[in-house]
Amino acid sequence: IEMASRQAVDNPTCRVDTSRQQKKLLDTQICRLDKIRLVGNHNLSNILAAIAATRMAGVDIPIIRKVIEKFRGIPQRLELIFEKRGVQFINDSASTTPESTIAAIESFEKGSVNLIAGGASKGMDYECLARTIKQQEVKTVLLKSPLANILEKLLKKEKVKFDVVKTLQDAVKISTKNASLPTKNRETKTERGECVLLSPAAAWFCYFDDKIPLGGRGFERFVKTLVN
Repeated sequence: IEMASRQAVDNPTCRVDTSRQQKKLLDTQICRLDKIRLVGNHNLSNILAAIAATRMAGVDIPIIRKVIEKFRGIPQRLELIFEKRGVQFINDSASTTPESTIAAIESFEKGSVNLIAGGASKGMDYECLARTIKQQEVKTVLLKSPLANILEKLLKKEKVKFDVVKTLQDAVKISTKNASLPTKNRETKTERGECVLLSPAAAWFCYFDDKIPLGGRGFERFVKTLVN
């Protein structure tokens, strides 16, 4: 089974090669990319893997297409919970590693992400995340925690500005204030605003259990209370 997420990105269709013989490739169109509701190239890879597995199991393409086009993702994984004046609020609180937060950041346009992160670092390496924050021009708010102590040093090394706050409410307030209103893209003639992205990059639920009720759902509650 051959899969290539880059091919899916470069072309307007999501394809999978179901041929076992390299000389007789069968290139089957499954669905159009603009019909997929999930964001991020990593999710395209996941979709391609699911397509390959279900095709091998004998599932018909129309059924696969229907499921892909209807699937909105799972809670707290790049979950759009609220949108106001073109600014999207994304709950990605299930991302508790630097790699998953990097994937979340790269799911959006450069310069459009307002990141909220923090938690127990679990001894992981965060240099790549710090570089990604700089490269993607991410506006960052860190919740006071062991991760904040680590990223403070790394972001200062990268000469990146950031804020450190004690509460999620303050993080949401600052990130909302930093988020720019939608601007029109001259090429596509479409308007797209920024996003406020909660993607902890560290152990979140256990560290903030007594500080942020309901975990990621607490973020959703705070957002709707503070922004309305």
